[in-house]
Amino acid sequence: VGARHILVASGPATRGEVVDRLGELAVTAASAAPGVVLVLEFLPIFTVGTLDAAVGVVTEIGAPNLGVLVDMLHLVRSGGSPADLTEVDPALLPYLQLADAPAERPADAAALRDEALHGRLLPGDGALPLREVLAAVPAVPVSVELRSRALNDRHPDPVERARAVLAACARLVQRSRTHS
Repeated sequence: VGARHILVASGPATRGEVVDRLGELAVTAASAAPGVVLVLEFLPIFTVGTLDAAVGVVTEIGAPNLGVLVDMLHLVRSGGSPADLTEVDPALLPYLQLADAPAERPADAAALRDEALHGRLLPGDGALPLREVLAAVPAVPVSVELRSRALNDRHPDPVERARAVLAACARLVQRSRTHS
């Protein structure tokens, strides 16, 4: 397939179980898929719920084919900030996921899950500190995580939806360049 990364998340497993299972997976991946990096995504509704927790797990395992995936929505909803990224070894951050959302944090785990699955906004349409993140780790590649009922309703055609996402990303990059 040519994939360079495999995304993993902790779910409800205990921290010890995550360390054991991810360590085993890293060994298996190293022999079965050399060059592929497993990225641990933290989510505030899971056991590994913060950037510090994800960095701690990956650092404890110490496998060279492990990294941390930072999704902007999860970073902010877990209480993190762009400044936190400057404290992480850039080698642990193979890429970031950009997403935007309103400033208000959902009230409970069910609402956080719903926002993550269906409530994201186009980059630049919400209140998350996207420009600050891009400035904090400028050499880290980005992808866009954009699950959104509203965007799907507004642009039911996938090509038009992709154009809207591309235009929003271009505006964000242009604003980032003019404000840096």
